[in-house]
Amino acid sequence: MGKLSKRKTTMLILAILFVGLCAFALATKNVAFADETEIFAGGTGTKDDPYIIETSMQLNAVRNNLSASYKLNADIVFTEDDFAEGGEFYNEGKGWEPIGTYSAAFKGTFDGNGRIIKNLKSNQKGNPSALFGLSKGSIMRLGMIDCNIVSDGYAAGICAGNDGKINECYVTGSIKSTGSGSGGIVGYSQGMDYENEITNCYSGGKVSGSHAGGIVGVAGPNRRSVCIEYCYSTATVVGLVRGSIVGSATGTDWGQVEVSGAYSIGYCEEVVGRVNYKRQVRMDRCDVKTVDDLRKQDTYVGFNFDKTWKMDPNADYWLPTLRNVPNYVIAPYKNTTDYEDGYGTFDSPYLIRTSEQLDNIKKTLGAVYKLECDIVFDKTEFSKNGNFYNGGKRWKPIGTKEEPFSGSLDGNGFCISGLIIDRADESGCGLFGSNVGNITNLEIENFKIKGYDICGGIAGYNYGKIENSYNLTTVDGYEAKSYGVLCGKNYGTISGCFNTGDVTASVGGAAGIAGYNDGQKEYYGLIEKCYNSGKIISNSANVGGIVLVNDSDNAKIKNCYNTGNILAGRFAGGIAAENHGGYGSNNHSILNCYNIGIVRAKGSTYGISPWFDSKYFAYIKD
Repeated sequence: MGKLSKRKTTMLILAILFVGLCAFALATKNVAFADETEIFAGGTGTKDDPYIIETSMQLNAVRNNLSASYKLNADIVFTEDDFAEGGEFYNEGKGWEPIGTYSAAFKGTFDGNGRIIKNLKSNQKGNPSALFGLSKGSIMRLGMIDCNIVSDGYAAGICAGNDGKINECYVTGSIKSTGSGSGGIVGYSQGMDYENEITNCYSGGKVSGSHAGGIVGVAGPNRRSVCIEYCYSTATVVGLVRGSIVGSATGTDWGQVEVSGAYSIGYCEEVVGRVNYKRQVRMDRCDVKTVDDLRKQDTYVGFNFDKTWKMDPNADYWLPTLRNVPNYVIAPYKNTTDYEDGYGTFDSPYLIRTSEQLDNIKKTLGAVYKLECDIVFDKTEFSKNGNFYNGGKRWKPIGTKEEPFSGSLDGNGFCISGLIIDRADESGCGLFGSNVGNITNLEIENFKIKGYDICGGIAGYNYGKIENSYNLTTVDGYEAKSYGVLCGKNYGTISGCFNTGDVTASVGGAAGIAGYNDGQKEYYGLIEKCYNSGKIISNSANVGGIVLVNDSDNAKIKNCYNTGNILAGRFAGGIAAENHGGYGSNNHSILNCYNIGIVRAKGSTYGISPWFDSKYFAYIKD
């Protein structure tokens, strides 16, 4: 009897424990559910009853349930303190952590509800930066203003990577990628698992990256199509590859890129910067428009002005705006503060009449400029209290390799003279440090440039175009390991340019047009229809009439000639002192060129360049 009682007692205790554990589990579940609902201002997270967001902390909590539905019920305005050390979103200096990753994408619904998110900052090193990291869901009716997004991966305002739908959104601010694609709305639109749609969106501000676009940086579908429709952009776009709407588009056998009803202001020449696999990239009703055209509602073919868009050409913001999302973007305007006049577009370039206005090109690297007169620097401007002293380094080149000049400068036949650069520890010195845009019709004279290596009068590095530009005066103030009178290293196109001034290199090697002509990945240097007639002397290094080094099989020199005398401390060539483009008659890298200047050197001399059969004439292609 005692044993039975003990057994019953034990069973009773176990039963109580079991019931207690069940109750605890149920209570825990209920608490968790209660906590989740209490985080937000309302809702249960379903499509019919979305979680309501009214604070930045509630916005941040979206990452905890990536498949739920959400709705903004208030503007979210971040402050500097939020991202300062000790702030809610400091995150070791990285700022906002994007919602959703490539391993755990956002798959829910985010309805901006006509609200805005202001002052978002994200600086993710090694990871994408945006409000959302990767979205396979739906994002709509949202405005983002004054955002500051930086990444060495994909960067954007709304989504770094998009595999879902984005509708009725706009972004303005600064978006920059130092390593991948960047776009005003989306960095990379991939079309992996779902049909990818970006519709009824627009952007302003500035977008920069290796592949940069006003709306999408890179559109590259994998298994599904990417559709970009009824969008426009007024963003200035800076990049090695750039388009006013899409930086680069690559169709595949499994998916198309479709861009239709997309328009932009004339900062860029192309709506889509680069198109690969063209038969799978379709563009319809896409165009770069003039300022006057953009003021007309008829320009925006396909835009639904009855339900989605509205427009008042007489308002301060005279472009289309979304009916469901209040606009806070500033319209393009004539900038008479930094320049003489103009919108900075092809139809209305920024006009430059002073050295200060020339220097202001650095403020907007993706715009269009035109000289209105000669720019003559005075030596006092480079003295200790001058505008361009810069700690003794004098002129700071326009654009860097990380953020190059991507716009257009029309010299308009005028001359820039008297420029001084003293940056002995820096490479890539010139009027422009790095150019991926267009520089045309420009004369330079009396430049004095001291750099470490790869220096040129117009550009240190050229990935774009330098056309119909020249130097007429003696060059005796260049000091660097290598330089060209016009360009330090060319990966782009130099056409119709010439030098007639005598060149004396006190340090390093020199050439009449460019130091190096090179090929790298998708960039292949081409120098064509150029000539040098000036005498070029270096007592210690190589000298070339056109280039010092033609440095790649893919780098070409065509239809060029040299008539100037070439005197070198080492190797000398009438066209190139060194040529790495092949040997003998198999060398097609220098075509239809000739030299009739005297070529002398302490080392080897070449009428054209090393490894050519003819002493004076380059291989002539049939």
